Amino acid sequence: MFHDYAVNAVHLYKECFKRWSVRACAFNVTLHDDAVVRLLEGLYPVYLEDWLRIFRRDQIMVFRNEDYAEDIKGHIEAAFNFLDLAPLNDTLMAAIAEHDSSNVGVNYGVVGPMLPETIAVLNEFYEPFIHRLAELLQDNKFLWKDIVVT
Repeated sequence: MFHDYAVNAVHLYKECFKRWSVRACAFNVTLHDDAVVRLLEGLYPVYLEDWLRIFRRDQIMVFRNEDYAEDIKGHIEAAFNFLDLAPLNDTLMAAIAEHDSSNVGVNYGVVGPMLPETIAVLNEFYEPFIHRLAELLQDNKFLWKDIVVT
C-alpha cells in the first residue's frame, strides 16, 4: 500500500515539475494533499535556497537528524555556540538530551520494512535534491551515503 502511494506521489510531483518550477510544486498545497506521501518535506534545497536569499551561509546551521539523534548533547552545545549563547548547565542539558522524542511514527513496527522497490523509487526522486543540498552546504555528508535505508 505505501509503495503505491509513494509511486503515485512521485508521479504527481514529476508531472508538476513539467508544468511549473520545482519551488512552485514544493509549495503547492493541493499537490501536497493529493500526493498522500509527503515528498515535499525532503525537498531541503528548495527551502534552503529561500533562506540563503535572506541570510548568509554562515548565519545558517544545518545538521542531519540522524547525527543529532546519535549525539544530542553535542548538537545542542554546537547550536548554542553557533548562536553565541551561554552553555546550558548540566541539569538543563540532561533534561533536554534525555527528553522523549515527539511526533514519532507509531505504526512502523506494524507495516514492516520499506520494500526495496519503494526505496529505489524514492532514491531516484530525491537524488537531484540531495546532490543540490550537498552542493549548497559544501558538505558531502548530506549525500547520506553513510545511511542504509531498510
